[in-house]
Amino acid sequence: MFPQSIAILCVAGIVGGAVSSAILLCQFRLAAELSSPLGRTMSMAVHWSFVGLLGALGPIAGGLLMDYFPGPARFHLAIPSGLPFSFYHAQLILFTILSWFVALPLLLAIRPQAPNR
Repeated sequence: MFPQSIAILCVAGIVGGAVSSAILLCQFRLAAELSSPLGRTMSMAVHWSFVGLLGALGPIAGGLLMDYFPGPARFHLAIPSGLPFSFYHAQLILFTILSWFVALPLLLAIRPQAPNR
């Protein structure tokens, strides 16, 4: 018998993989719907180039942020549970700010095109 934590990790991996696959399918569908049929191949290529570029810049930005937070003793802050404020907390706050104030307004600005008949 294997430990309960391994079973939880396996189930979480399956659920995470399913969610990631659903997000990828939504990205394909959204990119295809927002591009005209004439230049669809080029627009999809440009879209996925930007996705790859942002995916490459993410670890760089995370490393720079981590260098700024060398340890919890620098700020002497604590979260409500009493744990010291760390790089992970700053990263979650930054992600939340980007999601709500950058990504969400951009997503809400997308309007479907009228079908060409």
